[in-house]
Amino acid sequence: MRIAALGLRHCHAQGIAHRDLKPENVLVMGTPDTWAAHEQNVDPRKRGVVKLCDFGLCADVSSGENLTDFVGSPGFFAPELLLAKSYCGKRADVWSLGCVMLEMLLGHEVFTNLWCPPYDHLHDDEAFRDAVSETVLQVKLGSTQCAPSPALRMLVEQLLDLEPARRATVDQLCEAAYFDLVLPNAEGGARKLLRLTYDSARRSFSDTPMPHRRPCGRRKRVTLSRIDSTESDKLGAAARGLRVQTSVDLSRPREPDSPTSPSPIHAPEGLAEPPTRPASFDAVPAAA
Repeated sequence: MRIAALGLRHCHAQGIAHRDLKPENVLVMGTPDTWAAHEQNVDPRKRGVVKLCDFGLCADVSSGENLTDFVGSPGFFAPELLLAKSYCGKRADVWSLGCVMLEMLLGHEVFTNLWCPPYDHLHDDEAFRDAVSETVLQVKLGSTQCAPSPALRMLVEQLLDLEPARRATVDQLCEAAYFDLVLPNAEGGARKLLRLTYDSARRSFSDTPMPHRRPCGRRKRVTLSRIDSTESDKLGAAARGLRVQTSVDLSRPREPDSPTSPSPIHAPEGLAEPPTRPASFDAVPAAA
């Protein structure tokens, strides 16, 4: 997780907020043996690697201005995306990374049952706030099915603070004392993240989602994508018409069409008829 935090710190240093951090977007490469190699003097190319991926929802936050649009995945987006008019993209990333750590700690099923509020709560600010507050309190009190160490519990509390201004920064996360305690057994965390990311038995958000996993706040995106698809179809039709037109053999004089016969080149529906060319190049006046 420290390597993932270092990657996120690099993104933030470049003025980029990821905005969709979750186990599926954290790539873990290597085997337990390669992760154990971190403690040995071996070729760095044979060591395990962690990379962040899927920057399709990232945003430029270099100006320091807050964001207003809703993006993210249920169970991992920060609560201020629904509860506030605007939010800090970097602080929201820290919350999401804390959720990834919490799922590693609790396991997928416990995390889903505990952390993902009912779908109806996503449309009720007060109910959503109460559900998240109660869950965060359970984590702080250690009343979940997993008893974290004091150092880990403190770290999770700092990441999952409902008040963004009190939330730990990614720089503080990279220097957290917890990682120094677990460094000799770093491959254990890699195994957990690897299971969450690649386990075929783990349900994905795209595989028949449960009611609380239905996408929220993305209806506009779907509408826009349909519009874009329609425009793309028009452009594709125009390109096909252009290809037909340019495929005509220009080396031969074209016989004039009969008044009743349709033009051999048809413009796509909704587009203007392509300009007609002279029946023969001989009919074009020579330049003076």
